[in-house]
Amino acid sequence: METDSSAISAIDEAYKFLQAVPNPDGSLTRSQFFPSVSPTPQLIAGSPSGNQLALSKDVPLNMKNQTFLRLFRPTNHTDRLPIIIDFHGGGFVICSAASAPFHKILNRASAFAPALVISVDYRLAPEHHLPAAYDDAMEAIMWELADYSNVYIMGTSAGGNIAYHASLRALDADISPVEIKGLILNQPFFGGVQRTQSEDRLSTNLALPLNVSDLMWQLALPLGSDRDHEYCNPLISCSPKIEQLTRCLMRGFEGDPLVDRIKGLVKMLEVSGVHVVAKIQAGGFHGAELSGDQTATTLFNNCTATETDFSAVQRNTMETESSAINEAYKHLKAVPNPDGSLTRSEIFPSVPPTLQLQANSPSETQLALSKDIHLHNSNITFLRLFRPANHAAKLPVIIDFHGSGFVVCSAASAPFHEMWTYGSAFVPALIISVEYRLAPEHRLPAAYDDAMEAVMWVRDQAREVNGRDPWMEELADYSNVYIMGASAGGNIAYHANLSALDADISPVQIKGIILNQPFFGGVQRTQSEERLSTNPSLPLNVSDLMWQLALPLGSDRDHEYSNPLIKCNPKIKQLTRCLIRGFEGDPLVDRIKGLVKMLEASGVHVVAKIQDGGFHGADVFDESKMKELFSQIKDFIYA
Repeated sequence: METDSSAISAIDEAYKFLQAVPNPDGSLTRSQFFPSVSPTPQLIAGSPSGNQLALSKDVPLNMKNQTFLRLFRPTNHTDRLPIIIDFHGGGFVICSAASAPFHKILNRASAFAPALVISVDYRLAPEHHLPAAYDDAMEAIMWELADYSNVYIMGTSAGGNIAYHASLRALDADISPVEIKGLILNQPFFGGVQRTQSEDRLSTNLALPLNVSDLMWQLALPLGSDRDHEYCNPLISCSPKIEQLTRCLMRGFEGDPLVDRIKGLVKMLEVSGVHVVAKIQAGGFHGAELSGDQTATTLFNNCTATETDFSAVQRNTMETESSAINEAYKHLKAVPNPDGSLTRSEIFPSVPPTLQLQANSPSETQLALSKDIHLHNSNITFLRLFRPANHAAKLPVIIDFHGSGFVVCSAASAPFHEMWTYGSAFVPALIISVEYRLAPEHRLPAAYDDAMEAVMWVRDQAREVNGRDPWMEELADYSNVYIMGASAGGNIAYHANLSALDADISPVQIKGIILNQPFFGGVQRTQSEERLSTNPSLPLNVSDLMWQLALPLGSDRDHEYSNPLIKCNPKIKQLTRCLIRGFEGDPLVDRIKGLVKMLEASGVHVVAKIQDGGFHGADVFDESKMKELFSQIKDFIYA
């Protein structure tokens, strides 16, 4: 991490997001954003059931342009089928018709509709600026097909943009006997110079950050154009041809920064007399179908439901390939074992502590030193201490608990280690990051017990029980201690503070509590949980699974560990001042606001920092948010 003004620019961050490197000649060197998969032209014995739904094959479209069509057909179907011509997403810049998520979705769609699905591999920008992709789209429409009377043009994200413009172009072309019966635009990618409210509100969302969409348009539009070009912003100058468009299914999510532009397009089409079926849903995010089978199934339902007048595409029943709980385990990169334990893959890599300055090491490891100290050998818990690299005066002590829903990650996980390396030097402070036991092997209150053991370790250091650690001896100010946590760690910090009220921790003085997006829950859903139920950083099915794994057996989410608002603990009146931080883009934000109100009503001095935009865990993924967090912590401690 950089600590000076030479922070990575937004455009560089956008290239990183796209896993692409710009070349001097204007082209890109791309890493695979998603792996590519081969078509399946015949049934394969022993293959997963998902691959049996449909067959697929690739057909060259334009050899010179190296474009092709990937065709999907239901495995067992002999009747005439409607045709869906689909254009994949990726901001015109990345991905392919062979990218695994698009292949999987269309494989299912072909069987579910049922339909003959043609996925178009079009040329990418910036090597081929728009209208190259539109030209490829028209070439696909003009390609000789098997059945012509029931054709639908469809696209997702940038593919939705292509589908829109391809449909307009097809109005001027002789495509008989092809009959385009419908247009399906799934979260279509449009833009404009003037920002919309949803773009401002969700500017740093995980799925489509504003700097990434800006870069995509910069790479895709004709040279010298801005985002009010007709390819990008159809609302600037309404084409008279849209009156001739066939009926249109438009789909979007309130959690997508493009949602206001999608709503604007719906209004423009309706005013022009186009029959529009608009499906704008609460929550969600851009590209939601790529990360959850349930959302993809909803898309297919929207496309096939007879009540939307898209009755030409028949609806079949289809079992969801994996349940919400299985999707949640995938999100956590964990597999449940028969004995109730988990087999975990690393969400983040673990890193060792840095005991001394190292020549030629990256600058961030020079900010602070770190070391591990055993806390409880039989529980395999430890403390990771951080100290500024060059500091001799006494420092406040921060006891911190990492996040990840009580279930995954560690005090040694790279993002947490890097944050505290920066934070120790910036605040400055002596920071103690606690490695606590994880659920479900150790359900709550195990993590709370480990938290109190860490607090008592600091007390014993202050009392010189069995000696003192040299760093604690040199730097710790035991009269200026703060207990902090992020996400599940914020929950632990809250309960640890309540427990500390009943313990003899003198001469330690807890001067403040820092709760960063604390993880709480409840049986009754809040508005923010419903609005952001499928957000990519903390989907509702994932938080539900975390509580299921962490709470005592037989408990629900109204247990006191999860929902402190059900029954106000009288001890909270004794709590010291509290810094609470949250984001409007976090599904937990309503619970965080409720906690602020409860503490304030009990007379606790609360500094509340509830900010627009953001998402759960923003400090881990957004360096500017991380630096903002430590600025707020510094102000809180040294106020």
